Amino acid sequence: MYLKKYILALAWSTGINIMALLAGCILDIILTALMLRFSSQALTITCLAVSGVFAGLFSYQASLQTTSDIDLGKLAAGIVVITLLLCAAIFFFISPLSGKEYNVAFKAFAVSEVLIVFFLWKNKFHFHP
Repeated sequence: MYLKKYILALAWSTGINIMALLAGCILDIILTALMLRFSSQALTITCLAVSGVFAGLFSYQASLQTTSDIDLGKLAAGIVVITLLLCAAIFFFISPLSGKEYNVAFKAFAVSEVLIVFFLWKNKFHFHP
C-alpha cells in the first residue's frame, strides 16, 4: 500500500534534484559569461553547493508532503532521509562521469544536500500546511 507512496517520494526527490542541478549549472554558465574575470573552479563548486542546499530543502519538503498520511514519527522521517540519501548518492557516484571540471562540484552538490537534510531531520523541521 505504501510502496506507491515511497516510489512517488523517490520520483519527486529525483526530479527536484535534477532540476536544481540544471539550475546550478545554468547559473554557473551565466555567471561565467557575465564575469569572465571571476570564473574559476570555486565559482562552479559554490553554485552547485548552493543549489544542493536548495535541492535538499525542496526535496525534504516534497517527501514530507508525499508521506503526509503516514504517521510523522520515525517511519516517515526515515523514509524521507533514506530517499534523499539515495538521491545524493546517485549524484556522488556519477560525478566521475561528468569530467574533471564538474567532478568536485557534483560531489559538493551531493554533500551539501546530505548536510541540509540531516540538519532539517535532526532539528525536526516538519513544514506541514
